Amino acid sequence: MLMNCLKENWNKSKNQNYIRLNKNLNTMKTSIRKEFEQRAIDYVNDGILTNHNQEDWHYHLFNEDYYVIGYYNAEQWLNEHGVSTFEAIGTIQDYDIIEVGYANSEAVVNAYVYIMGEEWIYEYGESFISELLG
Repeated sequence: MLMNCLKENWNKSKNQNYIRLNKNLNTMKTSIRKEFEQRAIDYVNDGILTNHNQEDWHYHLFNEDYYVIGYYNAEQWLNEHGVSTFEAIGTIQDYDIIEVGYANSEAVVNAYVYIMGEEWIYEYGESFISELLG
């Protein structure tokens, strides 16, 4: 799976890339943030995210499986959130440790969600999920 091979790189580089990624966080679409929050709520309610696996929250939310499956669904996801294909590719390129073939929208969306999910976890998600867990 594309994203599984990136987990180790993410752990090694998250502090290194934080400054570069932080510029994208300010432009994260509200709809994406709300979708990530709802996903976290669902995963907490299902017992997937717990106080005992905090280091794996990003993995479970954005890397355990493909976030979006299918080219059509990926294109719809981009449209639904007002993200152009070029904006998503630009974000991926800024995050230079990810080598993604841009041959299809599914690969682009899943890499984009992985990165935006990292930003969300790092800035908001940890505290958001911790509040949910009480």
